Amino acid sequence: MPIYALPSPHCTVLHTGVLVPEVHQAAYGPRLLHLQLPHATKHPLPCLPTRSLFKGLKPLWGRQIPYTMMKFGAFENTVQMLYKHVVPKPKSECTKGEQLGVSFLAGYIAGVFCAVVSHPADNLVSKMNAQKGATASDIIKEMGWYALFTRGLGLRIIMIGTLTGLQWGIYDAFKVWMYFVRKRGTYWVNPLDPW
Repeated sequence: MPIYALPSPHCTVLHTGVLVPEVHQAAYGPRLLHLQLPHATKHPLPCLPTRSLFKGLKPLWGRQIPYTMMKFGAFENTVQMLYKHVVPKPKSECTKGEQLGVSFLAGYIAGVFCAVVSHPADNLVSKMNAQKGATASDIIKEMGWYALFTRGLGLRIIMIGTLTGLQWGIYDAFKVWMYFVRKRGTYWVNPLDPW
């Protein structure tokens, strides 16, 4: 599992560092839509200090890094386990549809693990955003550890499991559509010889 999960936190740190300022700036987006140009020059929007653009970064990392690591690690290991213990024939003998079905199922199972791992941090971040000025320890005292881990978990499992299953299914369908063929663990392109 480490080989699949190791690159994901690095990617998550990079992409959240880029996206967090965009999310904070998007909060001003609806106000921009209502301003017309002559009015906007008379009443400009307040400028945000740079550090305030990144204030949600640490809680976001607390949620996204375990989520992404679990997403890749659980998916790859689940695919291997499904072909080893559930699918009655080798992968090379499976049709495209069967392989995509395995990808979706493995993605859904990985999504369940993702939901369980990231749910406490998601509850924490949601409460911190709802209660301005509250710290993580304040939220934990208010909710309690059990509620932090379980409140809303069932719905999150359904949502994240389905989304992750669809993500992996679409990813593998794209590989099939582009004729990426998997042979002995490596990918190569042969547009004249589809699966």
